[in-house]
Amino acid sequence: MPIDVDAATLDRFRAELLSTHADRRLEGGRAGVVRNGFFPERQTQTGIGPVYLRCRPKPVNR
Repeated sequence: MPIDVDAATLDRFRAELLSTHADRRLEGGRAGVVRNGFFPERQTQTGIGPVYLRCRPKPVNR
């Protein structure tokens, strides 16, 4: 059964997750849970022309 989730819902979930774990720190004081950005934008060719994609956030596991 597929789950239909929009980008705004995912952004809210990520923000809530990061705020929930904001107090987790590594040795040296660095944040233990971070959002590490996106992969570089890339171009793909479609039947109607080129489309630029911003790929999903990078996973980070410390």
